Amino acid sequence: MAAEMAALQRLHWRLEELEQRMGVGASESSKVADELVKVQVALSNIAGKRERIKILFKKIEDVIKYLDPQYIDRMAVPDTMKLQFILAEEQALPSRVALLEQVKNLEPILDSASIQAVRIGTLGRLGGASDPGLTLTMLTRMVERSTMENYKKTKIVEKPCPLPFTDLPPDIIEMKVKDGSKIRNLMGYAIGKMELDSVRQILFTGSGKAVSKTITCVEIMKRRLKELHQITKVLFKQIEEIWEPIVPEAGLDALTVKRNIPAICVLLSKDALDPQEPGYQAPGSFDAFWIETLQAESQAQMKRKQGGGRGTGSTGKHPRAGGGPGES
Repeated sequence: MAAEMAALQRLHWRLEELEQRMGVGASESSKVADELVKVQVALSNIAGKRERIKILFKKIEDVIKYLDPQYIDRMAVPDTMKLQFILAEEQALPSRVALLEQVKNLEPILDSASIQAVRIGTLGRLGGASDPGLTLTMLTRMVERSTMENYKKTKIVEKPCPLPFTDLPPDIIEMKVKDGSKIRNLMGYAIGKMELDSVRQILFTGSGKAVSKTITCVEIMKRRLKELHQITKVLFKQIEEIWEPIVPEAGLDALTVKRNIPAICVLLSKDALDPQEPGYQAPGSFDAFWIETLQAESQAQMKRKQGGGRGTGSTGKHPRAGGGPGES
């Protein structure tokens, strides 16, 4: 019995010495078990988030693809949008038809022997071939180039164009997308505003080369914030280009060139919009279209890869079929 008591006392001393080495006083309660529980909870959280991290890594490639402004250009444009482009140009079509008729009437003169001699001489100076089948478009471009080479573009003025929407809030956020705008900067500001409960609508506008980038911004916003109603309007904006002569002493006058460039305005709203309005898209109405387009692109990429593999293998067979240089 005394030996057992001595062994118990010795175990007690060893426990006290262990507590002192671990920094736990004799009078303090041990916190080792609590710390172990915290470590276990942290490890469980890390294990649970591992699957989410793997999913995020898989989506990085899609995000990079949607941030590419040229990605939308490779997708098919819906027929409704094509119709809006045609309707927006309806007023300018008669004048352009009249110009084409004038060019058609001048075609016998442009095809005359004197014009052909001038054309052949110009091609000889440029080092080109004297092919009599040169089209009227190429001749027109040559004349324009020879005329405008004495000028330089100094200024571009955008004419004010009213928005094609009515009853817009006076404080609506308008994201004016330019050709040199960074999508990362635009979407960082736009998403931050749309995540506020007080902001119900946002407007994206772009013209010229910025049309595709505007569509990219809209699609990113719709994938970030679901259930957004959309109305798309396509129109033309007028710009004026100021051309000044390179050598002012040459006696040439400054030129003002007016051009109509395509533009797009997209209204995104958290609240329901009028479904009868032309250009309206309900939330999720084109999800199947995008999925089908992406699947078609992935299948085309797979076919190109497989075709490249077969082509690489077949090149090695052609020398044997036709006979190598050492065969007679």
